[in-house]
Amino acid sequence: PTQVDNVYSMAFDGISYYDADNLNTLNGTQDATVCCWFKKGTSSSTTSTQIISTKGTNTRDHGIALRLRPSDGRLVYSFGFTPIGRTYEIIANITDSNWHHVAIVIDRAALTTTSYFDGAEIATSTASNMSMSGLYYGFTIGARAQDKANGFIGHIDEVAVFDYALTP
Repeated sequence: PTQVDNVYSMAFDGISYYDADNLNTLNGTQDATVCCWFKKGTSSSTTSTQIISTKGTNTRDHGIALRLRPSDGRLVYSFGFTPIGRTYEIIANITDSNWHHVAIVIDRAALTTTSYFDGAEIATSTASNMSMSGLYYGFTIGARAQDKANGFIGHIDEVAVFDYALTP
């Protein structure tokens, strides 16, 4: 088949972002899945840039943060809840500028978050509970939800949030 280049993705320059407002699906009270495609751009920043976020700067803030550290390409996610504050998983080290798919599955009954990268399961984290004690911010694409800082440089596409845990 002929390759079709995706020219309709969202381009982010480190300043722009998309604020999708409140999305309580990712606040730890129910099963959920969040996924997207992304392609990193060129950045000299060593600060983690946010791909998607419903969190602030406090580790106990509600929700999820998927971020990429441009200096070494480390892709990580965190999911805030008490008593330990959050899960934190390294998903991959991105050394190229290709498109990649990432999915985070939240299974409330099992008290787990499972990460997938380019179709492969990477890690499952288990918590003692998923009760949130911090603040919850609106769903933001391309920046940190709380203050719209730590903007992403690159392209993001097909962001999806499901109110159930997708199966592998």
